[in-house]
Amino acid sequence: MTYNPSASSIPTGSPTLRPTNDRYQAYAQCPEVPSLHCKNGSVCEDGVATFGKLHDHLGLQTHESGFYCKCLPGYIGHECAIQVDDCE
Repeated sequence: MTYNPSASSIPTGSPTLRPTNDRYQAYAQCPEVPSLHCKNGSVCEDGVATFGKLHDHLGLQTHESGFYCKCLPGYIGHECAIQVDDCE
């Protein structure tokens, strides 16, 4: 994975590094919705995300144009950018 600040486009479906808060975070661009960036190993799927009763009160966005990022355990959110500890 490489970071090219002068690149005007991101290859579809390729993991890409982008700066976020003085660090780099990899994400995969959703081929069907280019503005959806699936982070932390998540993958783009069609449908609507659910985050469970423990996180319902957060009012997280659940999809973008009918697609969402399917998060790995330990992450939630529209693009799986929020790290959580479900043991709490």
